[in-house]
Amino acid sequence: MMRRMGSSRVRRARNVPLWTAIAATIVATTLAVVHARVVPLPGMASLEGLSIDARFRMRGARAPGTDRIVIVALDDDTRVEAPEVFQTRRGYARLFDALTAYDPKVVAVDLLFGSREEILPAELAERVRAANATPPADPALAALIAAIAEELRGDEVLAEALGRSKRVVLGAYFVQGAAVANAKEPAGFAVAG
Repeated sequence: MMRRMGSSRVRRARNVPLWTAIAATIVATTLAVVHARVVPLPGMASLEGLSIDARFRMRGARAPGTDRIVIVALDDDTRVEAPEVFQTRRGYARLFDALTAYDPKVVAVDLLFGSREEILPAELAERVRAANATPPADPALAALIAAIAEELRGDEVLAEALGRSKRVVLGAYFVQGAAVANAKEPAGFAVAG
């Protein structure tokens, strides 16, 4: 009888990793539930990011499974070489035209154009448009006003580029205001069929 009790203690000592794993699982599950259902716990997002980074490092580099998917990243070098891509709708239009030239099946865009592009204050932009409608007699001044008025067409230039491409898929398209139910989609933004 005495011998069995001694071997039972030995068996329990061997299960310490199992009990540690069970306790860690309970603690982690409790923290996850509290974070998801009760109150966000500080540091959980950064902990998740570190966990994902660690898993990718442990997995190691892999060769691409296919060359059919290309991710185009706009990094700091792009910002230096082509700042208009980040700053104007006309820049994005140029980017979409360049991507479309490679004849992809789809260009998925993770961007939100949440409001109209405003390069100039609204009152000044209207004055430029009015001056362009009735250009002055001085050809140099008329050319300058026409160039500024053309620069104000960033949203239209972007919509035209999207319409030409017929491959660009925006992540979201929102229409705001009271007349949302009767709003027409801008040219170029029609859903491809």
